[in-house]
Amino acid sequence: PQLFTGSEAATDLAVVLAIVDFKRPNLSRNPSIEYLSFLAGLEVAKFQKALERLILKRYVKVGYGPDGLDVSLDGLLTKIEELTGEVPA
Repeated sequence: PQLFTGSEAATDLAVVLAIVDFKRPNLSRNPSIEYLSFLAGLEVAKFQKALERLILKRYVKVGYGPDGLDVSLDGLLTKIEELTGEVPA
C-alpha cells in the first residue's frame, strides 16, 4: 500500500501490471504504447498519464524508439527492496 497511493493508485498499478505481463526473456521486439494500454484496459491518454506519474516517482524508466517502448521497472524493484528490507540497527 505504500507504493501506490492516492486516487490514481489502481490505474498506476494497472500500468505496472501491463508492463510486467509483457516482459519476457528474449523479446523479439518492444511493445507499443497502444498495446500496453490495451493490456492495462486503459485509453492511451490515460495510460500515458499514469506512465508519466510512474516516471516521476522513478519507478519506471522508458526509452522511446522506432520499435516501441523500452521499459525498465528497476526503480520499482529498488523501492520494493527498500520497503521490505531489514532496517540497519
